[in-house]
Amino acid sequence: MPVTDITSRQNPRLKQTMRLHERKGRAATGQFIVEGRLELARALEAGLACDECWQCPEYAGYDAALSGQLAGAATETFRVPRAVFEKLSGREGSDGLAAVFHAPAANLESLTLGPTPLIVVLEGVEKPGNLGAIIRSAEIAGAGAVIVSGGADLYNPHVIRNSRGLVFTFPVLAMEPADALAWLRGHDIQLYATTPAATLPHWSADLAAPCALLMGSEADGLSEFWLKQADACIQIPLQGHGDSLNVSVSAAVVLFEAVRQRQAGRSPAP
Repeated sequence: MPVTDITSRQNPRLKQTMRLHERKGRAATGQFIVEGRLELARALEAGLACDECWQCPEYAGYDAALSGQLAGAATETFRVPRAVFEKLSGREGSDGLAAVFHAPAANLESLTLGPTPLIVVLEGVEKPGNLGAIIRSAEIAGAGAVIVSGGADLYNPHVIRNSRGLVFTFPVLAMEPADALAWLRGHDIQLYATTPAATLPHWSADLAAPCALLMGSEADGLSEFWLKQADACIQIPLQGHGDSLNVSVSAAVVLFEAVRQRQAGRSPAP
């Protein structure tokens, strides 16, 4: 595939690609931009369609082998000087590689579940860094999927970076609450809503059974829709003067209590 050299910071194609740093640009095209060696490698591992590869060999951390893989997968490849790449790049400490991928179609029907599924359902988690961190924790904890609702922007650069690219290789699905509920009920998955109003400590819930952890935003919590549908409400008991945990921290705490219970092979603590 031939390489096109772009030397101007005012190049129209560069400006077009830069629009993918904004949510409306991603929504309009169905594309998103990825930087970082690990994130790029995981996008390739996931088999995502690569539309553009942007190369700048002037960077000290430039990975020629990865650059070749991206160029081989991309429909178009552009080589630019550092001054141009700095305008394109959305992160500090860049290594001179970026690529544009097409957002994959995802659906619950293609999801393969084990005998005791562990699912995370997120509602209204607006901060992309939190969403990325939760995806990372869910994958490491052995969960089956993360389902998001409330207008989540799955391919925001902060989601990609904070998930360490796992948003590409781990099942993450955006869908309406009613559709998610129907699917969860159809698979006999118990619903545990996390809320400060609950009296049941999270360690007393049976998280070794097939279950979904329902988590809302720090500002608003879960909506009445999920609170009414939950089989039980749980809370993380807090000490000290803080009145809440970051939602990504809360998700990790409950996820790894589920891991503990499943590895111990015994009933939850009283």
